[in-house]
Amino acid sequence: MKPIELSLKGIHSFKETQTIDFEELTEAGLFGIFGPTGAGKSTILDAITLALYGKVERAPVNKEGIINHASDEMYTAFIFTLGTGNHQTSYKAERSFKLQKNGSVKQTVSRLIKGVNSPVTLADKASDMDKSVIKLLGLELDDFTRAVVLPQGKFSEFLTLKGTERRKMLQRLFHLEKYGDRLNAKLKHKLDDTAHQLAVIKSEQAGLGDASKTMISDQKKEFENLKKEQIMKKEQFSKNSDELKKVERWDELSIKLKAVQSELYQFEQDAAEMAHEEARLNQAETALNGQERARTILDLHRDIEALQQDIQTQLKQKDVVHNEYIEAKKTKDSSDKQMQSEKPILEKQYDEADQAIRLIGDRKELTDKHTKLQNEEKELQFSIEQLNNTLRHHQHDLARYEKEVQKLKKDLETYTISEEDKRLVNQTEHIISQKKDLNNRIITLNKNLLDITEKQKETKKQTEQIEKEKELCQNKLHDQYGKLQFWYDAFSSYKRTLESAKLIITDNRNRRQKHHQESLLAEIRDRLNPDEPCPLCGSVHHEVNHLEAFENADEHIPSLDTFVGEVDRLTDEVNTHRIKLESTAENIPLSPENTSIESGDEVKVPDLYANDFEEGLRRLKQTMHASAQTIGKLYSDVHETLSQLRHHQDQLMTSKERLSGIEEQKKQLIMEHSRTDGEMKETEIEWRKHTASIPFKQAEAVVQSLKEKKELYHRILGRLENARPAIEKKNALINQSNEELYKLQVKKTAAETKLAFQLEQIETIDKSVQSLTDGEQPEDIKKRVSEKILYLKERFEKADQDVQQKEKDLQRISNELIRLESNLESKNSFLNEQEQSFHNWLDETSFKDAKDVLEHTVPKAELEKQKERLNERKEAYKNSQESYRTIKNEMDNLQLTEAAREEIRQESRRLEKEMEDLYDRVGRKKQEIESLVKRAERYDVLEKERMTVVSLLEDLEKLQIVFRGKQFVEFIAEEQLIQVSRLASERLYELTKGKFAIEIDSDGGFVIRDDANGGIRRPVSSLSGGETFITSLALALALSMTIQLKGQHPLEFFFLDEGFGTLDEHLLETVIGALERLQTSDLSVGIISHVKELRERIPRKLLVTSSVPGGAGSKVTIEHL
Repeated sequence: MKPIELSLKGIHSFKETQTIDFEELTEAGLFGIFGPTGAGKSTILDAITLALYGKVERAPVNKEGIINHASDEMYTAFIFTLGTGNHQTSYKAERSFKLQKNGSVKQTVSRLIKGVNSPVTLADKASDMDKSVIKLLGLELDDFTRAVVLPQGKFSEFLTLKGTERRKMLQRLFHLEKYGDRLNAKLKHKLDDTAHQLAVIKSEQAGLGDASKTMISDQKKEFENLKKEQIMKKEQFSKNSDELKKVERWDELSIKLKAVQSELYQFEQDAAEMAHEEARLNQAETALNGQERARTILDLHRDIEALQQDIQTQLKQKDVVHNEYIEAKKTKDSSDKQMQSEKPILEKQYDEADQAIRLIGDRKELTDKHTKLQNEEKELQFSIEQLNNTLRHHQHDLARYEKEVQKLKKDLETYTISEEDKRLVNQTEHIISQKKDLNNRIITLNKNLLDITEKQKETKKQTEQIEKEKELCQNKLHDQYGKLQFWYDAFSSYKRTLESAKLIITDNRNRRQKHHQESLLAEIRDRLNPDEPCPLCGSVHHEVNHLEAFENADEHIPSLDTFVGEVDRLTDEVNTHRIKLESTAENIPLSPENTSIESGDEVKVPDLYANDFEEGLRRLKQTMHASAQTIGKLYSDVHETLSQLRHHQDQLMTSKERLSGIEEQKKQLIMEHSRTDGEMKETEIEWRKHTASIPFKQAEAVVQSLKEKKELYHRILGRLENARPAIEKKNALINQSNEELYKLQVKKTAAETKLAFQLEQIETIDKSVQSLTDGEQPEDIKKRVSEKILYLKERFEKADQDVQQKEKDLQRISNELIRLESNLESKNSFLNEQEQSFHNWLDETSFKDAKDVLEHTVPKAELEKQKERLNERKEAYKNSQESYRTIKNEMDNLQLTEAAREEIRQESRRLEKEMEDLYDRVGRKKQEIESLVKRAERYDVLEKERMTVVSLLEDLEKLQIVFRGKQFVEFIAEEQLIQVSRLASERLYELTKGKFAIEIDSDGGFVIRDDANGGIRRPVSSLSGGETFITSLALALALSMTIQLKGQHPLEFFFLDEGFGTLDEHLLETVIGALERLQTSDLSVGIISHVKELRERIPRKLLVTSSVPGGAGSKVTIEHL
């Protein structure tokens, strides 16, 4: 932040507008503001804080009491820049205030403007501007006056602040709040998101179901079997397709044959019409050859008739035009004679009328001037009367003003306030305001404590409710776990039943095989002769074993091989359900003592051998299917209950964290309440110390009385100040009115003389006009004469034009007659020649005459098209005959009966349906396999994500412990304070020549290490006035070097107000030298003082001259060394 310009008006001793150019003032880096005590040096700092924050700290209530006693308004505008180089931006903060009738101060204008060339208003209301300035700079008023603009009484405040207050200030100055609540909120949000993400992953894993490698392998085997079956069907379908193509070819040829037969029939019906059409076209072709000669003869007859009619018309027209020519010659001679006799007389009358018009114009111009002059003379008379009235009014006001001033001077002596009363008002108001603020803080803290206690009760209630709902979910899960155990036992019973059935079926199959073998041996033994050796074993003795009657023993178990496959499939299905039940039960979070479930009713498994084995197996399948539907709904209920349980666990964790936070807030509020009570007691002690003579109950009444007296004093003084220029203004107005009255009277006399001379000129013009026009209007005379001359001229010109036109018409008609007669003779000769030749051609044809030829004529292009269409029809007839023979031969070669064709079609439809069914089954099986593979892959991906999220959740929970409360922010603030103290210690070491250094004690407060006395540590309260000043200066310099406004822009200036008077000559020299060495382009330091040595050493100075009582206010000028 770099200051550019400050304008102020009406603040303390600054009555008129004063502008300070900080760009010129800060060029050398170090500058001073000097002037006598009370001149207004500190007011410059007040103007800066007033422009930015709308407040002045040393004013009783931030604004009241700082308006100049001779003004009722004040104005301040501060221009500054933020950033450096190309990223530098200008801002202007301006405010205006007006003194109200009740003595309060109202803010009338508040504007924060960004930019100079293209200004943009960021805020135009007081509250908006206050927020915008704090947001822009990142500093509140207290921070600004402790680290940037250090007014009187604030310079050493940062040094003596308590540890907690100093840390809070550092948090605001260095924008550490982002490491506190904002970081905790961000961490909590991240923790909630991560916990939710983990719950979503677990829920999705549970919802993927069984996607094991065994399941995928079984499905792939089924898929391969279906593919083999599909290949066999394709081969059958391919064989059938060849036969089907022959059938389709037969159907196609049959349709074509019918179409060709229809075409041939139509051609035979149109044969006579085609012969007539051919004869007509031959006659049209003959007519086309004589078309041109016939048309020529007819055209010649029409042309000759038209020529004969035109010659008769021209002869009649020639006689009419000759008679009109004679009449026009007579009219021309008469018009010429009349114009020569009347034209000279008419031209004389026209000139006289023109002269009269010019005289009338001169008279009108003179009359207008006369009328205007009369109006001016009346206005002058009116102005003289008005000015006389105004002069009398000003003289009356002047007498009244002088009388009022005398009365005000007497009242002013009555309301004068002593300096002791002023001091009492300021001290009392400050303490009253401070106590009111503390009372308001206590009320707010009590309200906040009630609110936080109520919030704590509500949160506890919510936590208990969530725990109840969680317990209900756990009980529900316990019941569902029992159901899962029940159905697991059920499917285990199904499995045992199926395994037993499989053993029995296998045993029966073995027994049948053995029985079959023994039957064959018995048959061979029966065929052997007694005492003959066996051809197989060579023995002559064959023991006879009695065969068991097996044929009827197991008739209730037919098709053993079929049942083995069915039992194996049902066993696989049972194993799948058992695995899924076991997996679902393992996902239920129950403690070991809650996993023991009382056994309920046992599962009833159908007996496979009760009656019919096949019927028993069917009932077992139905029972298993019903059980699968039931456990399907049970899976959904378990997943829903698990989701609710996780939700309640998340809510419970969040609620407990919120309750912990509320308890921490309550603890902080109680500590703040205790601290505020302590400050209230300190305020009461300070009150008794400063105003022991006045009871506190009467303080406000005494202060209000003095304020009212002070207000009346300022009002009367202001009215006196305003009355002086008003009296001077009235005297000036009276003198001005007398001068204007004399000037108006001179103008009126000159106007009267000019009016008499204008009347004489008007009478002379009227006589001349009368003699020229004899009473008639000159415009009417000019119009009449002009019309007469124009009439005579137009009459003669028209007659002359008629004569010339008639001569031209006679010549044109004669020429036309000669041309027409020549054309007629030529046409008759050519017609005779053409008719002789055409009659010779007609004798060779069947046509009668030229008209008959033209009637039978067809255009050549159309004739060619018609002949082409006729030939196409003939060719189409031949093609149809050839197509009929070709199709008939191909159909005879196919040799397919109607029954054979229908059999091939039915076989094709059957194979096509079976192929479609196979394609559908293969597609569904493929989708099932892909779904299983995707689910397995998804499960693996989710498992990796789950491990990552679990690791992240553990790290976040550790961070939450680290960032709990405000420990981390206080740690950063403590580190920043140590950094500031190190920089300040370096400055202090330089200023004191190694005598003092600044350190931080265990409570976060400053202590002084006195190296001149063996390095002992002293409290800052033990420092003298001068030592306190240089220590505070070292801290201010260190803060200025480290502060970044809004965390982005460096602080490029700060002000020091007074304090140098406490330094001895040697220490003053050291401080001045240190400040001179600070002169850099990045930091400007402003010193406000009245110390003579400082004024002589500092190169660039702003001099403030005191105001004149009852006259001009304080003024500022820049002085160079």
